[in-house]
Amino acid sequence: MTSKGPVFSIVVPTRNRPKLLAVALQSIADQSFSNYEVIIVDDWSDEEHRCENKTVVERFGAGFKLLNRSILEPTHGPSVARNAGIAAALGQYVGFLDDNDYWCDKHHLKVADGALSQIPNADYFLSDQVAKRDDLIVVAEWLPYLNRIINKRSQVLETDCYQVTVSDILRPEGIGFPHPNTFIVRRDLIELIGGFWEGTSYEEDLNFSLRLLDQIDSAIYRPKVTAVNVRRQSFNSEGASSIKADSKQLYRVLVCEHASRYCRSNHVRAYIRLLHSGVLKTIAKECYYEKSYAVAGDYALRAVGVGFSVKWVIIGIAFRLRGLFSGN
Repeated sequence: MTSKGPVFSIVVPTRNRPKLLAVALQSIADQSFSNYEVIIVDDWSDEEHRCENKTVVERFGAGFKLLNRSILEPTHGPSVARNAGIAAALGQYVGFLDDNDYWCDKHHLKVADGALSQIPNADYFLSDQVAKRDDLIVVAEWLPYLNRIINKRSQVLETDCYQVTVSDILRPEGIGFPHPNTFIVRRDLIELIGGFWEGTSYEEDLNFSLRLLDQIDSAIYRPKVTAVNVRRQSFNSEGASSIKADSKQLYRVLVCEHASRYCRSNHVRAYIRLLHSGVLKTIAKECYYEKSYAVAGDYALRAVGVGFSVKWVIIGIAFRLRGLFSGN
C-alpha cells in the first residue's frame, strides 16, 4: 500500500488520565508495523494532568503528536476531540483508541495493512475486542454473531481475514455494533460523513459506526481479539460510567433519530429501526414499573411509530388508559 503520508493515523482522545494514556500509547508503540502517526487530543485536562500528558506523549517520540484543545476552547466531549484529531490526520486510513483502553495484538496494524493491500477496494478493516473489569473478562466477544457467520465460510485472505458485508456486521439478533477501537477506515469516508456527531456526549460511537457503515462498499473482518475495552466502576466526570441508566436510554433514542435522518442503506435503516424501537420499548417498560403509566404509553406508541406491532399498539393503549384512570 503506497501513500505520500503515513498509512495509518491513530486518534486518541484523552482527558485527565495520563497513567491510562501511557498504557494505551505503549500498545500502539509496540506495533510491529511502523508507518503510522498517532494524534493525541487533550480535551480540556486540568493543568496538572495537561503537563503529565505532555510528558507521557514526549516519551514516545516524533510520531506521537499532542493536540492540546484546552488552550483554545472548553471541552465538548469525545466527539469534538476525535474530530479535531481527524482534521489533523495525514494517513490514508484512520483508526481510534480510547485513552483507557489498549491494543493487545502487536501485529494489528501489520495485518490490517496486508489485508487492505490484498483487497484494493476495501474501505474498512474490523477486528474483535474483549471487555474487562478489574482484570476479569466481562465480554468475551464483541461481535459473536459475526464470528459464527465467518466460521461457515472459507478464509479468503492469507492473513486470517474474511471479506464481509454490512449485513453481516449489523445483525438483528446481535444488536451490537463495531467499537472504534476495533476498526480502521478510509479517511475520505470519515470526511464524507462529517466525522463524529458533536450533538451528543454519549453513544457517539454508535452514531458514528452506523453512519460510516452506511457508506461502506467492502469490508474485511479479522476474527481475532486486538483490543481490550477497560471498564471501571467510575470514570471522571466526563466518562460514560457517570451517566445514569435512564439517561443512557434517552441518549440512544437521540442517536438513533439522528442516524436515521442521514443513513440511506436499506439494511442500515432497518437495523436502526429495530434498535430504536427496542430502546423505546425498554423506556416504556421502565416508566410503567415506576408507575408513570401515561408516559409509558407515549413511549410504547412511539415504538409502534418506528416499527409497527399490533402487540405494542395494545400495550401502549393499555398503559395510557391506566394512566388516565390512575392519574399517573
